[in-house]
Amino acid sequence: MNINRIVLTSDLLRISGDINKRDLIAKNTHWLHHILNRPIGFATQLPIELVEWETGADFDAHKVYELFGLEASTENWAKLYLEEDIPYEVLKYFAPFFKDSVVVGFEISPFIMNVCSKLGLPCINVMWDPIRFMDDIFFSFNTNHGDIFEVLKTFQLPPTLVYQSADLMKARYLRKNINIDLEGTLFFGQTHIDRSLIEQKTIRQLEDFEPALQSLASERPVIFKPHPFDLYFERRKPLLERLGIPIMTATYDTYDLFCASNITKVAAISSGTTIEAKFFDKPAQTFMQPYYRYYDTTAEPAENACISVFEAFLSVNFWSSILRPILNTTYDLDKQLPFKPNRMRHANASFWGYREPTNEQVIEKYS
Repeated sequence: MNINRIVLTSDLLRISGDINKRDLIAKNTHWLHHILNRPIGFATQLPIELVEWETGADFDAHKVYELFGLEASTENWAKLYLEEDIPYEVLKYFAPFFKDSVVVGFEISPFIMNVCSKLGLPCINVMWDPIRFMDDIFFSFNTNHGDIFEVLKTFQLPPTLVYQSADLMKARYLRKNINIDLEGTLFFGQTHIDRSLIEQKTIRQLEDFEPALQSLASERPVIFKPHPFDLYFERRKPLLERLGIPIMTATYDTYDLFCASNITKVAAISSGTTIEAKFFDKPAQTFMQPYYRYYDTTAEPAENACISVFEAFLSVNFWSSILRPILNTTYDLDKQLPFKPNRMRHANASFWGYREPTNEQVIEKYS
């Protein structure tokens, strides 16, 4: 295996609504470069190159769609998202962009991973982990290379520590004497375009699951929690009204809801909130079988098996370790950034339900 560079990329075929917003999606790769170029660069001493579909770039996903006989659109992105049957001409188009590289991608599709596998290239996918309530947000990793996977497992966040963080939130909830005036199953809405909603080459919507939602509502009361970025939420209301499911209007913190004993179950079509809820000892139900598998303590190498890594991914030694099986030489560093709460929340400028953290100690009067 002749590896002489690192390629950073993202989901190169992704279109979310207006195709003219490609530059906004391409920002993912530039963002990842700012986060990881120093540790990867030091660990490998290899050049780092970016491959992205954006204004002025050599890569043009229109050509990939054309080779499949498709137009570039959100619907066709969903059709190809899980595609395993990749024609030779498509592989030939990708080959010069990825040649002789380790491909590191931010939330790439299984399609891109399959391209790398068919080209015989090691690929590492970096995704936001569904757990968002710990001292910082962090990444999950999946890969097409078995030896890399085995090293990743040595960095895996133990579920016990996630449970411990949830327990601390429950302790806070108890001391704050918060009153949640809701009861039953909490159903989380999702955005109308989400990679976790892709099934059978289409983006599923809540309306597709009316029988399942009706069955859920027959078990116990259900409260629907809208997603703040669902642009089509008004379309959901007739279905919810027909099924007699109330819409939550109160601005309760999600994790306070997880702590409340009167919230007895959590459900969604396919959402990370159902993974989070389990750490608060809430039964959880999804209407779709998720593609990715998280928090499997006996995970076997597979392209959909995710390894959750807390702050270690910011260190040089993490990258030197996971890339050592495929590179002749990697380099360690005897220092690393000390842990700092909310570092990645600030780097992403997104706080997922938290008020923007200040990192300042907040002292509240105990009563």
